[in-house]
Amino acid sequence: MLEEAKLDIAESLLYYSERFNERGHAIYEKTLLEALASHDEVWLERQLFSPTCFNSTELRAGKVVKVPSNASTVFAQGEFNRFYVRGLCRFALNNPGTRLRVYRARQSSRARPESEAKIGTLLDPQTTLTDLRSRIGINPEFGLPEVMSGLSVEILDS
Repeated sequence: MLEEAKLDIAESLLYYSERFNERGHAIYEKTLLEALASHDEVWLERQLFSPTCFNSTELRAGKVVKVPSNASTVFAQGEFNRFYVRGLCRFALNNPGTRLRVYRARQSSRARPESEAKIGTLLDPQTTLTDLRSRIGINPEFGLPEVMSGLSVEILDS
């Protein structure tokens, strides 16, 4: 995970939320690296808590609207999970025979049928890693991880 984040940083590809305020931009890189090295997505979300690192309003369809109160949670969970999946892909590529499977990592109050259909799907580690590396800040082509879906990837026991 940490190596993948450092790769994005070295290539100036690290994704910064468009909702970040000046403080969010200033602390995100260091905070993300610390979270990936020593903490979890909950810690990352707490460090980025909305009023501290996110703008309170944004322009949407020409109107000023409030940024959702869960913006930091959505962003932290989504980005942490992306680096987690990228780390698992690298592990699988370095350990032949290792398989990766989609699973429900977090309960969703309104699970989408298309998300539910992905549970149990086996992923090709190289395809998934390439997808996640090339589609930073946007939804991956192969649909994982989906923001707010509660889905992630696990190593399948042999």
